[in-house]
Amino acid sequence: MAEITVIGSANIDLVVNVEHLPQAGETVPGGDLMTTFGGKGANQAVAAARMGATVHFAGRLGNDAYAEQYQTHLLREGISLPLKEPVPHAPTGSALILVDAHGQNIIAVSPGANGHFTPEDLDNCEKVLRASDRLLLQAEIPRDTIVRAIQLANTANTAVVFNPSPMPEGFPWGEVHLDYLIVNETEAQALIGVDTTDAESLLRGAKTLLARSMDCVVITRGAAPTLAVTAQETLSVETQPITPVDTVGAGDTFAGAFAVATAEGMDLAEALRFANGAGALSATRHGAQVSLPTRTEVEDLLR
Repeated sequence: MAEITVIGSANIDLVVNVEHLPQAGETVPGGDLMTTFGGKGANQAVAAARMGATVHFAGRLGNDAYAEQYQTHLLREGISLPLKEPVPHAPTGSALILVDAHGQNIIAVSPGANGHFTPEDLDNCEKVLRASDRLLLQAEIPRDTIVRAIQLANTANTAVVFNPSPMPEGFPWGEVHLDYLIVNETEAQALIGVDTTDAESLLRGAKTLLARSMDCVVITRGAAPTLAVTAQETLSVETQPITPVDTVGAGDTFAGAFAVATAEGMDLAEALRFANGAGALSATRHGAQVSLPTRTEVEDLLR
């Protein structure tokens, strides 16, 4: 069984479904407010757990009622928690999400306790990190903490899967080793620094990223084929045809499933197909973690 350590954010998501996303200054009517568990780190941890991995999630929660509810939720998902103490004088992180009739969304995030996740907090995570097959990271926690986590994984020879979302400013690309980088088209363009309007230019740009101490670059493109490059191969893997109702959490589902698939020894094409299936299923349901599929559901879809 794969063992995954996820270090990252945990948020309470406040979601409203609307007919269309508002323009600046526009007020739009919406449905009932939904309060759900979210945050990219916790989303990816739950995704990996539902794919059958042993998962450790290190994240910071606030000194409020949400913290205990969140810990109980993660434990019920079978996830261990190396960091349990709340951050004093800080609320649990939150995200304000609007989802339109086509499943597209806009999100505003208040970091709360996530912003108080320090490199020193990782002292309690070294043991599980050394025992893990993968370290899975995002970028909703401070940059210095992300860098320290990767350094610890590099020292422990634990493969790193980094999903730099949102794109961190001032990240020391090339100074730490990444086994897998997962980005969407917008993030890829920010990294590559050139127009990436077609698959060929994306692949050319992705190859330049390998020189920044990366073994594999994966670019997700919504409904378009997922691209991946290594020093040995270039891949374009079709996604599953679906009608999306809510894309919140789809990228996190992909990342969690991909980490598990590669840890289990699937080759890159198999891992991308598996992760594409998981991400597609999550986009057919409303919410972040409540929409995450089980492994059986993904395998049934792929059959």
